[in-house]
Amino acid sequence: IFHRATRHSSSARNPPSARRRQLFAEQLEARRLLAADASVNITGASQSLLGEEVNFVVTFDNASNDPTDNVGYSPFVDIVMPATGDAPPLPENGISFSSGSATYNGMNLQTTVITFDANGEATHPFAKDSAGKPLVIQGTAGDELVVVELPFGSYGPSQPPIDINFQGQISPLAQPTRSYDVTATGGYRYQLDASGNPTVDQADLGTTATDPVQPQLFRLKKTSNTPEHETATGPNFKHSYTVSMAVAKDQTVENLTLKDELPAEVQFVSVTSMTGNQSNTQTQILPGPSTTTPGGVLEYEFDQVVGTGNNGDVQLVFEYYVTQQDQNGQPVIPLNTGGTKLITNKSSASGTWTSSNPNFPTPQSVSSSNSPDTEYNLTARTVSLQKSFSKVGGGTTYKAGDTIEYRLNFQVSDYFALNNVTLEDILSDGQEIDASFTPTISFQQQANGNNFTNQPFAGPNVTSTINGDGTQTVVFDISEQLKALRVPLNIDGRMLGAAIPFHGTGSVTPDSNTTVTPGTTGTVIFRAKILDDYRTDPFPGAEVVEGDVMTDTASMTAKVLAYSDALTDTGSTVTDGSQKSFTLANGGSTKEVYA
Repeated sequence: IFHRATRHSSSARNPPSARRRQLFAEQLEARRLLAADASVNITGASQSLLGEEVNFVVTFDNASNDPTDNVGYSPFVDIVMPATGDAPPLPENGISFSSGSATYNGMNLQTTVITFDANGEATHPFAKDSAGKPLVIQGTAGDELVVVELPFGSYGPSQPPIDINFQGQISPLAQPTRSYDVTATGGYRYQLDASGNPTVDQADLGTTATDPVQPQLFRLKKTSNTPEHETATGPNFKHSYTVSMAVAKDQTVENLTLKDELPAEVQFVSVTSMTGNQSNTQTQILPGPSTTTPGGVLEYEFDQVVGTGNNGDVQLVFEYYVTQQDQNGQPVIPLNTGGTKLITNKSSASGTWTSSNPNFPTPQSVSSSNSPDTEYNLTARTVSLQKSFSKVGGGTTYKAGDTIEYRLNFQVSDYFALNNVTLEDILSDGQEIDASFTPTISFQQQANGNNFTNQPFAGPNVTSTINGDGTQTVVFDISEQLKALRVPLNIDGRMLGAAIPFHGTGSVTPDSNTTVTPGTTGTVIFRAKILDDYRTDPFPGAEVVEGDVMTDTASMTAKVLAYSDALTDTGSTVTDGSQKSFTLANGGSTKEVYA
């Protein structure tokens, strides 16, 4: 039987022959072959800036197929940090280990940091080969070998994977145009003797995992103030896009161009604010987007921006709404059916930068990455619904016996008429609607002056049912409640968008640029109590305890009416949903470590 103690490198900066551990072979007549598999994976935060500390996670697992026999003893992880970066020549400009940063579940771990010598070698502090000699790890002179000892005497396949956290410091002299490889390899210090005891001082190593880290000069982020990434369509539902940028601390970007490409469905309104740290001039690149036709490009050039590492180093905020027809005259949402449309808005940035590293004295062109953070996904809707909640009496911790107030806000597109509107809410097992509180509705609509504030629901318009799985379904009949409030006729339960007159448009389409305000919106408020016991799950009468999760799911459903007369049912139905959850307060916790 032969045993091989080996580690494989996947570094892109050095040929495999320069970074491979030596292979050792030995006749093991009285020794059992260790079959435990020290498997690791390593990930680091993306979009990390020059000079910034980056968080890494190494996930360690015993991936052996035998959960009873293949146990590893005294597990550890070897991490190689590319501290030298592009050197030689000096200065070093890579990523170094942040001393004392390795932790597991909040517990500091024993680490040993060894710098690879001039020959590119580092002697392992305890791992030995089959001859009993310390392993000599091959690497790059000046890089760091970080040996992390895990807090377990043994680690078997039946134990769950664990996460080891540590930090690395990116040099401010690093290059944003290249990647620096951080590697991790799992291992076990001891193997078994013939009697099955872990007394053989010979390490067994797994396969190396690599995380290529590409530092950034700046990172771009696109956001909007739309609730739950959605909006009803029309000019009554204006929102703001914010393009923000963090530039690496003390780095200067010159001639920075910030560009936002508006989707064909989005109507630009105006720029509300624009800032650049230590920027003297901000010049709009023409032509800019139209204020009457959707789409277009909004682009500004900043003479310079000096970084602080914060997202406010550059900020551009502008107002917009989603139109009824897009840039090409096509409906964003078909008027005869209603529905939804996913809209993606993207931003980018570019400029010129000169490194402080004397090895790279020439000005460089830099640009933003294709990170998902540079775009914002928005769903345009015929009707949109958002849920929020708070504890009656205040506070942000929850326990059995508390009363929760749920608030359901909804908006109707300016371009649609709806009827037979219902709102269904499902409370998870462990909650029950508060019968002592009468639910209320607030509603505003331009047509016919229908405006109501905190009006109590009539009894028949709120129904509740306890379901077989212990949940409770509460149904609010919005249209019937509007009928009850609209005296004296009490026959109209419709919700009309701002571009839909009381008797319909009488024409082919609604006015896509209506100036009628306000938009049609409403709010339903009700309360629920957190029970002491569950009805069904996990079993009838089980106690509701700390750490349990309560959920609430709502959905609104409505029939789409013809916009021409705001009366004829088109046969189409539109819906939207929203969900919230919260966890009951924990009184304390305990930690267990397998050994």
